[in-house]
This record gives sequence, structure tokens and C-alpha cells, in this order.
Amino acid sequence: MSEGWMDSAMQVVNQRIKSPLWGFIILAWVWFNWPNLAMLFMSDSPVKFRIDYILLQDNFYLLFVIRPIIVGWFLAIASPYIQLLLTKAHEWADDRHSKVASKIKERQLEDEIKLAKLQVRAERIKEVINHEVDLEKEAKEEKLKQERLNTADLEEKIKQLESKIDALERTKDNVRKVSEKYVSDARRHYFDVARLLGLISSAVTVQSVEELDEFKKKANSIISATELDKAVLRNKLDLKENMTHEELTRFFDYAGDALSNEEENEIRSQMKNSEDANELAND
Repeated sequence: MSEGWMDSAMQVVNQRIKSPLWGFIILAWVWFNWPNLAMLFMSDSPVKFRIDYILLQDNFYLLFVIRPIIVGWFLAIASPYIQLLLTKAHEWADDRHSKVASKIKERQLEDEIKLAKLQVRAERIKEVINHEVDLEKEAKEEKLKQERLNTADLEEKIKQLESKIDALERTKDNVRKVSEKYVSDARRHYFDVARLLGLISSAVTVQSVEELDEFKKKANSIISATELDKAVLRNKLDLKENMTHEELTRFFDYAGDALSNEEENEIRSQMKNSEDANELAND
């Protein structure tokens, strides 16, 4: 029986202690009476002095007995509301945290979007730069090709100019040689003319056949019969006198390639006229 009664009592005590009301009352009593408890259990004074000190305080029962009960009762009543407030505060904190987290994620997404846009823009800029570099490279290559072509054209023109210069040099040498030959021939002819003039002046005094033969020998030594014949025929051609077919043939054989086109045409025309005249005479 005693054990059953003790168990029941302990169960009741546990239920009371576990009750929020009694819990808050005990908590409030300990809170208001902790100086008295410290005085009672930790002071070195005699026990009777400690008890009298505690009980003889002003308004002891009001302040240290009734007040803890009232405060505990109010705490028990306010506990659900406090818990509700705590729950609401927790929910508000969760909502706030969720909003902050959402904003953080939103900012992260915005940052990622901005970063992606920047990357796309950077890629486009890179492509544009690469394209510009390729265009510059192609332009340089085309310019180099054009310069090579221009260089090749210049080299070809230089070669042509060098060939022309060589041809002019050869022509110059030929002209110089011909000029020297003409000068030499002219000097020789001047000398021969001077000798002929001297011979002609001496021919006035010729009185015998021997002197005349001597004159002819000296004249032939100055100018040959062929050259004399050539000079006579040339004089007739310059004076545009009519020459026989034989004279024209001889002069054409003498002169050959030295004749100009006009002179050659004139001689051929006279030769043709002479042949036509001979044919008419024969008819």
C-alpha cells in the first residue's frame, strides 16, 4: 500500500512539475529567492540567524511567496502567446531568410546572366577582332602580292630599258663608226679634190700627148676609173639627167644597199622607162 501511495504521489508531483504553470511558478520563485537561498545554504552564520534574517525581511511573504506565484501564473498564461510570437518571429525570420535567399539567388542569376552576356559580348568582340586581323592579314598579303607584281613589272621594264639602252649603245657605236668613216672618207676626198685641183691647174699647160698621158696616170692615181664613173653617174642622178639603161645598171651595182628608198625607186623608174623606150624603138 505504501509503495502504491508513494508512486501515486511521485506521479502527481511529476505531473505538477511538468505542468507549465508550476514550472513557471518554480522558475519565478527561484528567480526572486536566489539571494535568500544563497544566504540559507552558503552563509557561515548560524542557522537560526539565517532563518530569522530571511523571515524578518520587509513584506517577505508578499515579495518572496505571493509575487513569484503571480509572476509564474502570468508567465504560464502568456507562455502560449509568447510561443506564438516566437513561432511568428521564427516564421518571419524564415520568410525573411527565404526572401533574402531568393534575392541572393536572384542576384546570383542576374550576375550569371550579366556574366553570360559579357562572355557572349566578349566572344563577339573576339570574333570581330579576329575577323579584322584576318582582313588586315589578307590586305597585307594582297599588298605584298601587288608589290611583287609591281616589282616584276618594274624588273621587266628595267630589262626592256636595259635592252633599249644596249641597242642605243650599239646604234651609238655604229653611228660613231659610220661617222668616223664618213669623216675619214671626207678628209680623203678633200685631199683628193685638192690634188685634183692642183692637177687640173697643171693640165692647162699640157702641150704634148706624153704630158696628157702623164696627166691621166696622175688622175687615175688620185681617183680610180670606177670611182670616177660612179661620181659621174651620181652627178647625173642628182641633176636628174636622163641616163641609159646601161648607166642605170652600173650605178645600181655600184651603190647597192647604200641607196635610199627614194633613190632606188627613181633608178628603177628610169630603168623601166629606158626598157619601154628600147622596146618601142625595136618595134
